[in-house]
Amino acid sequence: MTEACTVKHIDHVGVAVQDIHAALEFFHQVFDLPAATVVELLDQGVRATLIQVGQTRLELLQPLADDTPVGRFIQRHGQGL
Repeated sequence: MTEACTVKHIDHVGVAVQDIHAALEFFHQVFDLPAATVVELLDQGVRATLIQVGQTRLELLQPLADDTPVGRFIQRHGQGL
């Protein structure tokens, strides 16, 4: 690479989780965040929420089934980014 990255902002980071409510509880304890709304996105096969942490948002994604993209990600890699 000959040029430096010029990205100044990341809108959000997706985090695949097994249990969105347990993950929310963890992040609320760690970051003292307000309650978040969880929605089901049936077309994407997930339960999801966005939480604001500083200037970045974390998108927590819980698969609705093992055969969804997020479900397969968790099967292959475990929970995570």
